[in-house]
Amino acid sequence: MHELAAYSMRGPKQAAIVATIAAAIPLMYWLSAAVLALVVLRHGLGRGIALALWPALPAAGWAIAAGDPSALLSLPAALLMALVLRSSIQWPLTLFVGALFYWVLAWVTPTLMPGLYAFLLEFSAALMQAMQDAGSLQVEAEAALLREAFESLVLASFAGGLFVMSVLSLFLARSWQSRLFNPGGWQQEFHSLRLQPKHLVVIAALLVLASVLKVELSAAIVLLLVVLMTLGFAMMHGLVAKKGLGLNWLIALYVVIIALMPTSLLLMALLALLDTLVNFRGKSDLSQKQQ
Repeated sequence: MHELAAYSMRGPKQAAIVATIAAAIPLMYWLSAAVLALVVLRHGLGRGIALALWPALPAAGWAIAAGDPSALLSLPAALLMALVLRSSIQWPLTLFVGALFYWVLAWVTPTLMPGLYAFLLEFSAALMQAMQDAGSLQVEAEAALLREAFESLVLASFAGGLFVMSVLSLFLARSWQSRLFNPGGWQQEFHSLRLQPKHLVVIAALLVLASVLKVELSAAIVLLLVVLMTLGFAMMHGLVAKKGLGLNWLIALYVVIIALMPTSLLLMALLALLDTLVNFRGKSDLSQKQQ
């Protein structure tokens, strides 16, 4: 991976080659997004837009031919989040902007991507039918009520899944940038990630806005949970590093998290909220800024 990043940084042509090939390979769009994010982090918006045009071609091909817009949607998300991070050096702001992008995406999907929306509705209907066949739903009114909730949740899960991949792509790009130009900077930055109390106001405002507008409240909740879970994992890594516990502790913690999913993920989100007020890691100065 490091070699790919180094090759991409040799020039616009090399970055375009890696990003375009990655976008053309099934399920590798996250790598294309990471290369784009790296270029934006290092060189800015202009170079990023010029690069994004190349992987957008195979990504559009996947969207048209296979009905999968994941690769195409990941590119503007990567460009936007990397640009916000480059200009602000604030991870909470970057994550909130990413969540807002995918919330709007969930909002406009039925209108702008009716084929995808129809597929998601079919998937939701199949889940409902499976529950009915299993006898989980005994009352028709109960089924009708849950059907609407399922449709909203499936759309929220779609947006949330893409958001997770975008965050991981940006993490990968930031780690590449650190290794190439600021060794050790990413570890310090990641271990320091946490919300400030003022960010709780932002979370509340987004939830109230979605509720008042009656626009994809489920998507807003899922996307904000992704933000909190991301910060929860950063807190876990930071605590392990601060206590000098080593890699074995991290592996054990991940095993427990996987074994207890999805409850453990909600717990990570809750711990991230508590960390906003308590700051389990204590004071941590992020003195190095990667540009």
